[in-house]
Amino acid sequence: MSEKKRVKDSKLAARKNQRGLSAVITSMILILLVLTSIGIIWVVIKTFIEQNKEEIQYKSQCIGIDLQITNIECSNSGEGSNYKCNITLSRGTGGGDFNGLRIVFSNSDNTVTSKVDKDIPIDQLTPRTIDNIDTKLTEIDETKTIVVPYFVTLKNKKIFCSG
Repeated sequence: MSEKKRVKDSKLAARKNQRGLSAVITSMILILLVLTSIGIIWVVIKTFIEQNKEEIQYKSQCIGIDLQITNIECSNSGEGSNYKCNITLSRGTGGGDFNGLRIVFSNSDNTVTSKVDKDIPIDQLTPRTIDNIDTKLTEIDETKTIVVPYFVTLKNKKIFCSG
């Protein structure tokens, strides 16, 4: 074989090796990109779960809380004054031990509402009357009043069960 042909063959072989190496490098880069993407997605999902873990824990305690208004009596002391209400609540069995209640009062067409928070837990199967609640409303429809239990987190944030 001539010297020229040998040099030419070795150059050709070197090119083939470079092409093969290029495919391996491309595959490695793609694998690294996929692994990096999976890592980034995992960090985002883990952060979301960690931030909402406490709220999810409290919301799960809301399941089964049966809280009913059994009696409500509201009155005001004259035109333009706020209504004050006495509310009797009953609670069935189930759900977690909540920290307090949000009582939502509304007028007849639901255009004006007032929210009053009371740090009053209610034991299961025990009726409880809350007296003299200032509704902060001059007009009220007693039938539209709702009660929503809430939990207070370690960070002093209120987590409402519904409403």
